Amino acid sequence: MIQFKNPSDPENIFLKTKINEWLKLKFQSTIDVQTEIREIPCGVDNCPCITTEIKITSPFEKLLTLGKPLVYIRKWDIDNLIVN
Repeated sequence: MIQFKNPSDPENIFLKTKINEWLKLKFQSTIDVQTEIREIPCGVDNCPCITTEIKITSPFEKLLTLGKPLVYIRKWDIDNLIVN
């Protein structure tokens, strides 16, 4: 599986920080949101699809799934999440 790596941020630290900020705004949290973010491959041979899973661990617990690779996630994706 080929994954895009930003040469300026190969570990996606900047992007993960931005996602945490966007989640804090979305959930109107007054404290920082702590997350575990991982990419999950499709599981089928030669499938290019990657899903990004965001597990919020603090200040509450929630599991969010976005049907795209981490590097393609933008603020509007977080804004448009439907949370149960």
